[in-house]
Amino acid sequence: MRYCNKEETVKFTPKLHNVRLSMQQGLNNRFAYLKDDKIFLLATILDPRFKMNFFFDHLQMEKARQYLLLEGLKTGFGGSSDESTHSSPIKKKRPEENPYTHSSFWKCYDEVAAEQKSFDDTGTTSLISTELDAYLKIGRISRCDNPYT
Repeated sequence: MRYCNKEETVKFTPKLHNVRLSMQQGLNNRFAYLKDDKIFLLATILDPRFKMNFFFDHLQMEKARQYLLLEGLKTGFGGSSDESTHSSPIKKKRPEENPYTHSSFWKCYDEVAAEQKSFDDTGTTSLISTELDAYLKIGRISRCDNPYT
């Protein structure tokens, strides 16, 4: 597309402008769905060759970042991204013969406290956000480099 915009090219081929416009319109129609495609956004932000440099606009960049943070939160709480967020956690049975009797109040307290998972959203979110920011601060790798090494 940049080649089509050069002044020398326009002088030699006057109809090239029309070809460029129709090509641009065709590309826009073909790839319009990518602006909201979750998999495309996550793949782009996670690929070290692209990161945040190849999004259509700032809104799309922020949407990709939010999708990634949401996936991190889902994974951090032990669920997969396909699970419903409303499902209740499975309770573990206590290893004692009779789970209703305890030798002391504090032993009971310790067992209940150990079973409860801490759902501190701000701590998990800030940890994931910090990791994401650190990843994005690392420079992009070259287009020719292998992203898996």
